[in-house]
Amino acid sequence: MAKTTHPRIDDIITGREADGCYVITECVDDIHGLPGAFVRGSIDRWANGDYALAPSHLPAEHAQFLDIETRGLSGKNQIWLVGTAYWTGKTLRIHQFLARDPLEEGTIIKAFFAQSERFPHWISFNGKTFDKTRLLRRAKAHLLSHDPCERHKDIYQTYFPIVKGKNLERQTLGEYERIFFPQFKRERHISGADIPAAYANYINGGNPEPVKDAITHNAYDLVTLTALYLKAVQRGF
Repeated sequence: MAKTTHPRIDDIITGREADGCYVITECVDDIHGLPGAFVRGSIDRWANGDYALAPSHLPAEHAQFLDIETRGLSGKNQIWLVGTAYWTGKTLRIHQFLARDPLEEGTIIKAFFAQSERFPHWISFNGKTFDKTRLLRRAKAHLLSHDPCERHKDIYQTYFPIVKGKNLERQTLGEYERIFFPQFKRERHISGADIPAAYANYINGGNPEPVKDAITHNAYDLVTLTALYLKAVQRGF
């Protein structure tokens, strides 16, 4: 029986070559659902400084949202996607740095650090424990250095006192999405727990479609992260 030949991930998802890696770019207008609608309806007020008195407030022009995808939870597991989102002056831009194979890991981390020179404030979900720690550890493995972000707002820490009594099954971004946007159902959904296996299967010659779904999952995470942050500063947290 002839072996099935699958396309490369960059053959089935639109992006561009930049700084030696593959970059996928879209805006929040392309992301459907309640979190995206909430961001579109609130982000101008953030950019205009309407929420500047909130303790969690970071200036829109210097802030980037961050969510990474890895090959597993161990500190030694590689990063294959660095997802970011930031205010462009008109809309929220989603910018994802994709390692099409494990050899590109150092390149995507270096590209993210270069972008961070423009956006030195980071906003994440459990990122102080996971995303930031993993980025710095994997950067060290590639002999890359980066000045620490000026401020890092972790939405998990912001919301933890608020969600007590909300009957969360797990302390994950997906659970927070379920609580605060209960009618929202994602398109092309893949469980976060299944993402490492999807990427491993792809780089071993498997179907890239689940990896495409994982990239979409990451984009939705960035929009939900943005929506939760905007909810927090609106409420004065």
